[in-house]
Amino acid sequence: MAESLVWGVKNRVSAAIQIHKKFFGGYEVYVDMDRPGTEWSVSDVTFDIPEYLALQLTKGQLISFHGTIDSVHRFLGSCQVILKDVSVLPQ
Repeated sequence: MAESLVWGVKNRVSAAIQIHKKFFGGYEVYVDMDRPGTEWSVSDVTFDIPEYLALQLTKGQLISFHGTIDSVHRFLGSCQVILKDVSVLPQ
């Protein structure tokens, strides 16, 4: 189990997603994994997605995803995980 936490994230479901168009092209997803109703939070997981998928998703939609951890950054007392090679399944 510890190895999967170090090397990847599998089958995580989140209700609070945001999709952003990147300045130099492409799209990225920000996933907030705090419980609904949390007063203040930052996105916990970020990853790139292709345009066709970005156009299918909506803010707050439930998704399942898995991928490989590319990097982890501390941000405002939290940590942000950047994923690569991500597969997304809309719910």
